Amino acid sequence: EFDAHDARVLCHIPPRVITSPNNDWVPQPFLFEDAPVQARADGRLGTVDSFQWPQLYTAGYPWVVAVKRNFNFADEPLAAVWYTPSYDDFVQIQNSALPIGSLQPHKLDALAKLMDLVKVRVNAYKNGKHHLRAGDQSIKMVQSLRVTFNHLDRFPLTYRDIVASVAEFQRGVLEFHAYCDYYAFILPRIERPQFPFPAVNTQWMGAFTESVQVAEALFRAGVPVWYVRPEASVTSSTIIEAIVTPTQPDHIVLGAFCDPIKKFAKPFPVRYVGPAGVERETASRHFNTESEMEAYKILVGEDAPSEGGPSMAKEHRNAKEHHRGRRKDRAESSRPYPSQGSGSGSGPRNKWVDLDHQLLPPRHVTWSTALDRATKDEKVVKSQRMNAGYRFPEPAVFAVVLASDSRKRYLANWLALRPLWLGRIANQPHLPVPGPKVWRAFLN
Repeated sequence: EFDAHDARVLCHIPPRVITSPNNDWVPQPFLFEDAPVQARADGRLGTVDSFQWPQLYTAGYPWVVAVKRNFNFADEPLAAVWYTPSYDDFVQIQNSALPIGSLQPHKLDALAKLMDLVKVRVNAYKNGKHHLRAGDQSIKMVQSLRVTFNHLDRFPLTYRDIVASVAEFQRGVLEFHAYCDYYAFILPRIERPQFPFPAVNTQWMGAFTESVQVAEALFRAGVPVWYVRPEASVTSSTIIEAIVTPTQPDHIVLGAFCDPIKKFAKPFPVRYVGPAGVERETASRHFNTESEMEAYKILVGEDAPSEGGPSMAKEHRNAKEHHRGRRKDRAESSRPYPSQGSGSGSGPRNKWVDLDHQLLPPRHVTWSTALDRATKDEKVVKSQRMNAGYRFPEPAVFAVVLASDSRKRYLANWLALRPLWLGRIANQPHLPVPGPKVWRAFLN
């Protein structure tokens, strides 16, 4: 009679032995050395990814043993969970110089169907009353999935962002289904084992463990398990059916992400470096926020774009010295905003005159009167004044553009920026805002 001490297969990796009571193979273990948790070229986490390859069992994430393995079945309902976006799947926003866009609609639809499957599973999970268990995390997982899907569905992203977000969403889908399987099927078998034990479910990922108690519990529940043990623990009484060599992964991407246009490496950040365990598993579940995405850094000017396109911060730096001299001259003038016409686009507008333009709403009489009556001498302005700049581009920026193509470009860039910019203003309202010239340079 087999138990966790026995070996359907045995693999000797000095000074350890790895045995399995319910498998006919032993995966190469990536457990014993410090390794980085870092997204690779496909957005996944390489050989330390518990959603691609068996890892060390951790009590903090016991459901990982039920992650579904990738068998590349085209008719598999979850087939899209192993899809990797190509650059051909990236649709750049039209009339915009920024390297941002979205997924091809049919690719996004395939991911939306994964979200539909999650909703169906949520209802089944609730019908089984599993969500009433103390400490249940199912609702939190679904909420995180929705946030990640919304990034893909609603926000303009770079191709690099899309690769990372798709992989993040797929990990979330796999984890949610594993979570439901664990509490619906595996945990009851562990808590109330019945002989004969169920056959091993080879579609589950399984896990390595250094605990014979964990190995026995997973064995009785039909979960693939590999027991990592000292050489001396294998004795003449140990049943051994076969001795094998470790199986190497042949489907896992290890290379760093490369810019699809310029072909230089742009690796994703390292989330954690260390041995297998709960810290590594926790780092593998880091969900990207808007501010961590490449598109956000491009749109709000924290980083230069990788594939061309202007940066607000860069334009601000280039214009800083020029503005400094202009500011001094203007401060000494009795008319700090000299009139340059009503919208020719050839120079600064007279901001004391409400712009009258066919593309703008009619002038507000009270506001126009107030501007006309205001004291325009800067000598009466106190030293402590509001920061110059605009949280949002003033409508006149779009109205005074003469060329229709330029206006289209202005509008396209603003519509691309708007969702992330609104979030930036809401979350960090104290940060400096761009001036008119910076807005024009960026929108152009």
